[in-house]
Amino acid sequence: MSVSATFSALTAAPTATAVFIDTPTPTLTATVTPLPTETPSPTLLPTDIPSPTETMDAGPQSTRTLAPLPGTGWLIDLHMHTTCSDGDHTYEEMVQGAIDLGLDLIAVTDHIICPDVIQACLNENRLVCIPGQEVSPAWHIVGLGITQPVSPDQPYADIVAAIHNQGGLAMAAHPYTRPWRFDESTLIGIGLDLMECWLSNPEENQHQIDLGEQYGIACTYDSDAHEVLDLGLRYMDCSVEIRNLDELNSALHNHQCQPSL
Repeated sequence: MSVSATFSALTAAPTATAVFIDTPTPTLTATVTPLPTETPSPTLLPTDIPSPTETMDAGPQSTRTLAPLPGTGWLIDLHMHTTCSDGDHTYEEMVQGAIDLGLDLIAVTDHIICPDVIQACLNENRLVCIPGQEVSPAWHIVGLGITQPVSPDQPYADIVAAIHNQGGLAMAAHPYTRPWRFDESTLIGIGLDLMECWLSNPEENQHQIDLGEQYGIACTYDSDAHEVLDLGLRYMDCSVEIRNLDELNSALHNHQCQPSL
């Protein structure tokens, strides 16, 4: 079975959402076996060279431990990286860190598509894992729920369209953070579903919230983790369980997820 066929489980089809139910044996294992290792496969997009990404300042690493995160609902983090691109830890290490923190849903969003990482995410049964790609031209767009590579060498609106053509959600990555700060007319004009909003500047954060309300772009708050100790720096606490893209999109646009630090 191809990876793209496997990903049909992330759509809203009633028979497909069972892949995200936390049962000992996921539906997909009957026909798809996760690869035993996660040695990064050769890039499927030679032009998609990983760009430097924002480093979250967590302070001295020796002072951080992976204690369970505070929160009473469904805890989610939609932006993280592995050794597939520019992350310091493997898929398995990042997932185990997320489990240790008590996250219920994660999205693995490397700058390129590595089929073994995508496959492992699709077959994950310890938490809900959404595969994706952080498409990295000058301004970065995360495709959530995609399994095939999207080239950065095209107009931004075409990147969003390519993500939507795979049934994914398009999210502006750190759009108000230099050097990846979006031109605002582009941000609101290319059909984005989501954008990462930051809490470090309350005035700017409120501007993003207001802008999103006006143009139908929901805010997310994610770690952009490049190593295990980055996990949990930003995440969301949702009042509903989320097991597929449609549920995620609905929860975010209906304000059922709140930022946590």
